[in-house]
Amino acid sequence: MTTLTEITQRNHRRVVWCFWGLLVGATLVSLIGNVVHAVLPYIPRVVIQIGAAAAPPIAVLAAAHGIAQAVRAGASGRVYRWAVSAVAAIGVGAFAMSFLALRDLMQAIGYSATTAWIFPVLIDTAVAVGTLMLVALGDKPARRSRTVTASTSAQVKPSASNAPAPVSAPPRPHSVRADQVASSAESAPVDSALRAASAPDQHADAGADYAALAQALVDAGATTKPAAVVASILAAHAEGTALNRIASDTGIHHKTVSKIIDAAENHRRHLVAV
Repeated sequence: MTTLTEITQRNHRRVVWCFWGLLVGATLVSLIGNVVHAVLPYIPRVVIQIGAAAAPPIAVLAAAHGIAQAVRAGASGRVYRWAVSAVAAIGVGAFAMSFLALRDLMQAIGYSATTAWIFPVLIDTAVAVGTLMLVALGDKPARRSRTVTASTSAQVKPSASNAPAPVSAPPRPHSVRADQVASSAESAPVDSALRAASAPDQHADAGADYAALAQALVDAGATTKPAAVVASILAAHAEGTALNRIASDTGIHHKTVSKIIDAAENHRRHLVAV
């Protein structure tokens, strides 16, 4: 089963490669434009027109895909808002150039000036809707599926606990010696007392271990969160609590929770190696 940490890391790698591709593509277009400007008298005009007409729609498609991947990876903050604004500016420019080209095309094939604008408006509106929905949706379907799964499991657990215990067949009679009955009767109170006495000690030892590990992480600079919060995160993770649940309970971003848990694992491996 894929964990939340693995999904986050996979989405992060995808968005990094996506924006690397966007950067390389935009740089190549800029380079080709500079070279074409230098040798402009020797290049057929139609070749330049084809390149200039194809570049804006491709730029909009690549930028919209990159923003959608960034949303899926949980991007937020000022840089993300600037990127969305830049994509909107790219889209407006591309739509304007596409509108003019398609309108002229409609007029060239016989449409009047009063109706030639309909086709480019339809095409550009479809592109705008696709771009906006990619940016708006992000990973909301994945979040909804995780939420439904969590709520379903939460509903199943109480129903399972409230279900009546199955009726088992009575045990088969067998012979028991009197000394076995006496020894078991004497040892049962002692065993239960030992278990009751050792349980708090085990919980206390585990809490002390988490507190010491949390303080070690804070001292090593692995996190800036308070040691008490880090200890609660480690304890909840050891109990099998999901990362998004821990993030919700502590009010810390799930990426930070994942980094704290990874740092704790690395610290433990380092201690074992030493």
